[in-house]
Amino acid sequence: MLDMDSSESPTYGEHEGSAYNGHFGCTCYHPLFVFNQLGDVERCALHSGNVHSVDGWRTVVEPVVARYREVRRLYFRGDAAFANPDINEFHEAERIGYAASTAHCELGGRFTVAQDAPKSDPRLTSDRNPGNVGQRRTRGDPGPINQRERRMKKTSLHLGLWARLFVFPASGDARTATATLPHPQTMKRMPALIAALAICGMLGGISLLFPPFIHPDSTQGFLAWRGTLLGAANSIITPNPATIAQDTAYFLAWYSPGQYLIPGAISLLGVPLGIAMTLTVTLSMLASLNGWFMVVRKFAPRTSLAVLVTLFIGSFPYSTAAFGIYHGGEILLQAATPWLILTAYRVPEMNAVSAGLMAAAAVFLAFLAKLTGLIVVAAALMAANLVVLSFGRRITHGMLGGALGALAALAILYVTFLSMESTPVSHASWSLPFKSIAFAALAPWVAGISWGNLMSSIFLAATPLFDYHSPIPYLLLTIPPALLVIGLVLFWRPQTITEKKLKLFSLWFYGVVATVFSLMYVHGGVISLEQRHFRSAGTLLFVCALMSALAAGIPSGENQTEGSALNGRNLRSSFDPVGSIGLILSTRWTRGLFLVLCVVMTLFGLASFSHHVWTTANGRSLDRTSWTNQWMFDPAAVDFARDAYAQERRDALFVLPWVLPSNELAVTLPIDARILSLYLKRDPDFRYSGRVPGHIFVLMPNTTLAMSEGPALLSIFTDYAPDAWKRKTFANMSVFFQ
Repeated sequence: MLDMDSSESPTYGEHEGSAYNGHFGCTCYHPLFVFNQLGDVERCALHSGNVHSVDGWRTVVEPVVARYREVRRLYFRGDAAFANPDINEFHEAERIGYAASTAHCELGGRFTVAQDAPKSDPRLTSDRNPGNVGQRRTRGDPGPINQRERRMKKTSLHLGLWARLFVFPASGDARTATATLPHPQTMKRMPALIAALAICGMLGGISLLFPPFIHPDSTQGFLAWRGTLLGAANSIITPNPATIAQDTAYFLAWYSPGQYLIPGAISLLGVPLGIAMTLTVTLSMLASLNGWFMVVRKFAPRTSLAVLVTLFIGSFPYSTAAFGIYHGGEILLQAATPWLILTAYRVPEMNAVSAGLMAAAAVFLAFLAKLTGLIVVAAALMAANLVVLSFGRRITHGMLGGALGALAALAILYVTFLSMESTPVSHASWSLPFKSIAFAALAPWVAGISWGNLMSSIFLAATPLFDYHSPIPYLLLTIPPALLVIGLVLFWRPQTITEKKLKLFSLWFYGVVATVFSLMYVHGGVISLEQRHFRSAGTLLFVCALMSALAAGIPSGENQTEGSALNGRNLRSSFDPVGSIGLILSTRWTRGLFLVLCVVMTLFGLASFSHHVWTTANGRSLDRTSWTNQWMFDPAAVDFARDAYAQERRDALFVLPWVLPSNELAVTLPIDARILSLYLKRDPDFRYSGRVPGHIFVLMPNTTLAMSEGPALLSIFTDYAPDAWKRKTFANMSVFFQ
């Protein structure tokens, strides 16, 4: 049982924050306390002497309620100051039994109870109010009062089980009420922490032995890291097409710098790049799992839920794949997402200056992780503001400060980074791509369970039917699981205010993300139709769906409002299609189907990682110098290139063409080696003029030679005779040089 009350703390002299209080007749502070049934202080707040007793009640009592939410029966009592409709509504939403003394009570005990009381209890009725509570009009209103007032403004109520729980004095207020409830246990952090450490330790430890491949996007980032070390910040240094003996640098604004800065900084300690990538992924995963634990503790503090969220998110394919293929922006944004959500949720309740600084920091963190992180942080801030508006119906200083801080940070990023070169949304090609818009609407609902990874593994290599550029098969296969998640989230009946806020936050978050991506598709942005772009919204929706699946289903009529509950007499004759769908989607087998789907995706994630370990165990694709696995790799060919560099240094030029993703070979060469990375399908008619002081070496996979683009590559160097190329052939690669 929680007992909330304020008290006076007299002061003498000019103490900061003290003020004269007319009720107590002295200059004092007016602190607010929450005690448990044992008399221990659970939480307190120091207030100025001239504030009301209930000022700031929510910030004091809400963390205590969250800590004790797993308690089977929780009760609250307070004096007349706490007989407040907002406080009572909070208790009813949290399913807390509550009692408050009030000056309007006509019983000798000056005590009223507003919940869980039978109306026919003869001990608590009187001649003047024989059990007909809730009909009293307030403030001179002659008309009928609404349901909220009927529920809150009761002149007297019936104690029921409270009569057995409390011992009341015959007069005065019930300030000394006691109860015999056992001291409840708080949410346990250790099980989820152990699960997170076990997952990260296992995957990270194995990945140290069997390092990851490098995604082509991250390869471009590591080329920018080479440029940064050579003096051109966040730029790729490449030969000048007009004269390849000279270099030029172009700023890389297409990708966020975080994906290479973090592992690059670790590699400066003398650690091989592959180990640096593994450490980055492991620490990011640990931060992600700990962040989602904090989200659960904030909104629905249940130990079992926290453990399941940790196990599922940590073993879904998008998490295990990060240990097999380093795609830096994805894992960094996965680590940042829960913290961005928690930060954005706090911003509206802060003062303007703190909110502005916090929002700006969140924008910079999101940008460092991934460019689409800017969409994530914008969606989180907007969703948090809309939740506060929905519940508080007021614009706070934190909203204004947060908006200004976020806009200021975005302006700085635009001037210093985004405007320096082209980005995926730089070029406009307006259209109305219905397939892409449908993708943006459906993908977030299944991105949190990594549904796209499963479909890619099954269909991408097996049939040309599946194509991200023609997403009809994808959309058709996405609809069933998406409907399952949609039903669980939309028809989930939260049991507490914080759960209700989480649901509302998640839906607004999803709406903003889907809308922004749809607008970018309409604008013609170069953004692939891949679930990874919607992972942040998808993971949040997955947490909501899991909470719904673990709940007991749609509450029965006692948790419905009086105006919406169906009359039993009309129950059979009334047909509510929305309610019927909700009932179907909330049945035990539907919730069980979702949990089975989560288990299947977990097994698939672990199987995918095991397949990566199995296929790389022979070491044929492992470069032992950088300790990375390579898509197209021949150790002898790379050693030949390294020997050539040792002799000619920067007089040599190494050309790394990629029709297939093979430009990650750049990380196997020394940092200051001159490299030209060519994507043949992008600019097949591009030409390079001039000659280098040393030799030019073209490292070409043998599979590329069988393609039309392979032989044509040698002709792009206009000052080198096509018939003068020498070739050295190795098992998987050939090196052309002259």
